[in-house]
Amino acid sequence: MKLLKFLSDIKLGFYLLQREGFKSFWYRFFWYLRGQRLKEDIFEKKGNGFQSRWMIENPTAIIDGPLISVIVPLYNHEKFIEQGLKSIMDQTYKNIEIIVIDDGSTDNSYKVATNILKSGTRPFICMTQKNQGAHATINRGIAKAKGKYIAILNSDDYFAINRFSFLIGSLEQSTSEIAFSGVSYIDENNQQIDEQKHDLVVNFSRKQKYAAQFPTAGFALMDFNFAISTGNFVFTKSLYQKIGGFRDLKFCHDWDFILQSLRFAEPLFITQKLYFYRFHGDNTFLKLQKILPTEHKKVLSSFLKIPQNKILNAKFPNQKNYPDYFPCFIKKHGYKKYLTTS
Repeated sequence: MKLLKFLSDIKLGFYLLQREGFKSFWYRFFWYLRGQRLKEDIFEKKGNGFQSRWMIENPTAIIDGPLISVIVPLYNHEKFIEQGLKSIMDQTYKNIEIIVIDDGSTDNSYKVATNILKSGTRPFICMTQKNQGAHATINRGIAKAKGKYIAILNSDDYFAINRFSFLIGSLEQSTSEIAFSGVSYIDENNQQIDEQKHDLVVNFSRKQKYAAQFPTAGFALMDFNFAISTGNFVFTKSLYQKIGGFRDLKFCHDWDFILQSLRFAEPLFITQKLYFYRFHGDNTFLKLQKILPTEHKKVLSSFLKIPQNKILNAKFPNQKNYPDYFPCFIKKHGYKKYLTTS
């Protein structure tokens, strides 16, 4: 028995080395060999890679169901907004309303959006305001939403035609209140970006694949926002109200929101690539990199201070739910400085 266990540990070590690189392999495999296995650190091999049990590869599609309100915060994207809006209007899912709020664009975005919406059959609201930023614009749009579900579309991105059929179908069959999908990356000319030749795309793509190493979506999201963007979220309006909306963060409002959602529900990750994220010279996040460290600290500090009596999700990533895995995760990621004794 001891020999079989040792051989099993050796095999596991090679998997860790292949999956995580030498540094992580050495730290974690050392503890495995000492017999201190992390019982929550379960993964399984499928095909040519690793697939965690919490990921959904074959979602159920539905055509009709509860109303979904799609919020489009629009800002200086007259070149891209037509494709984005048409990707909502052409969805195979039937019950959709569209809410576009132009956040003080200085180009013809509002005019283009209005004309596109009038040419379709989906119910819509299209309005304009002085520039307030993404989080405030999204919050205002959701306040006007009538749907059970909320989606957001960045005005330079677009959706796969069957996105809502799959995501709402999955949510309706679950107890979760938030879902997101795999992501494809495109350039300003709608060309697929080679995931090996663009630094940020390499990182984003690697993180979505790397998420499979974690025992839950919550731990993967603590490591990195592998949902990538607010535009990739579909969630209930009820969840939004329980969280209290998107906070005033310029860079990390999406990561903050999905981490806070973990208090109430474990997210669903549909592995199919149903969201098209565009890289171009005017991406807002490229201009906000310098504030990332400050917001990163604020988001994690807030998240790790959530008291146990405010957590309803049985899979919430904390010491109580994962007594073996959580301390190792915190140490490996350098998050101890964000923890409190409360």
